[in-house]
Amino acid sequence: MILPILLSIASPVQDAPLSPADRDDLRCVAAFSVVLSAVSEEQKAGVTAGVMYFIGRLDGRSSGFDLQANLPRAAADMDDQAKLTTEIQRCAGILASKGQELIAIGQQMQNSGN
Repeated sequence: MILPILLSIASPVQDAPLSPADRDDLRCVAAFSVVLSAVSEEQKAGVTAGVMYFIGRLDGRSSGFDLQANLPRAAADMDDQAKLTTEIQRCAGILASKGQELIAIGQQMQNSGN
């Protein structure tokens, strides 16, 4: 859902190289955007949150990151089912790790009375 909208207004792809971290996060945005159209209504909120998480990482690391210019390049790779599956697994692992970190922080705060 998000990906087709972004691609429909995309400007020509820029040739500027991306940092490895930006490239990886951009691939997560693209992969989750592709999956968004195939998940159930109950799953859409979680997948959308994943898209927004990785967009936030891009924005936080690279102020002014041009998502509109760079997303088509990453989205082109998501036509390959094997690449899409690999990216979804990698990106979901990042989200799961962050979720566990937040759970641990919450438990520490509860235990300390905060």
